[in-house]
Amino acid sequence: MSKFKEFYDKINSDAEIGAEFKKVLEEQKIAPGTPFEKFNEENLNALIPFAKKAGFDFTLDEVKAFLKSNTEGGELSDDELEAVAGGKGNSNECSSNGVSCSNAGVICLNGGITTDIPIG
Repeated sequence: MSKFKEFYDKINSDAEIGAEFKKVLEEQKIAPGTPFEKFNEENLNALIPFAKKAGFDFTLDEVKAFLKSNTEGGELSDDELEAVAGGKGNSNECSSNGVSCSNAGVICLNGGITTDIPIG
């Protein structure tokens, strides 16, 4: 699993880190809900020290490679296909290109990667 995906999962599952991440977004003047794919290089570079402080060590190139691989589309996994076909899951879950969101208020956009972090 990509270190960036692990970081993404953590900011979506840990309210404290999610709140700190939201502050980083505010400092970068990034609106909540903005897909990572829309971040410029300066915005992405600002995330790296925050992620490292949270225990996730990755480079800008690794982030770019991950985002590229998740926005190029692709086939659904067997589990994703079964969930769509069988109606599994609930309204608080989504998955796209291997990136899953499971917290209320998280919206999966453009490859499933978003900055809309649920707080509280």
